Amino acid sequence: MDEYDLASGDTRDDLGWMTPISMFAIAMLSLVTFMIGLTRLARIGPDTGTAIVFDPSKAPRYWQEPELPARQVEGPAERACGLNPAIMIAGGGSMVVEAKEMSLPPLYRVHWSGARTTSGEKDCGRSADLVIPLSDLRALARVAGGFGVDNGAAPFLIGFTR
Repeated sequence: MDEYDLASGDTRDDLGWMTPISMFAIAMLSLVTFMIGLTRLARIGPDTGTAIVFDPSKAPRYWQEPELPARQVEGPAERACGLNPAIMIAGGGSMVVEAKEMSLPPLYRVHWSGARTTSGEKDCGRSADLVIPLSDLRALARVAGGFGVDNGAAPFLIGFTR
């Protein structure tokens, strides 16, 4: 007998069958947790077709932050442009979510139609397809009064006839 009360040379483990089962259970638990995380990631943010309306009848709100960066993705070339919510509200317009990319951070492809997005050469133009992160999209919606179209805001959905 040795110090573990095993007969000399006996190294048998009575629970050896538990190791494969435990490893399988841990793997399945990890897989389920990963899948739940993916479904939560797919639900965050606005859905495709959601609009943000920049209504000039609302008092333009002060925007003290630097303009939000966006990527303009029209045609083969991409270019950087800027979004200033106060200028977008003052001129009027709308932004509609066309697609979302499940990346970290989530990126949204939106279509902008309106007077202008900022002053100067960083203006995205009167109509543009843009890619912006979720955090910036939420900031734009917060300043504009939220996601969706309120009653009476439909005239500001410029250029969205399909």
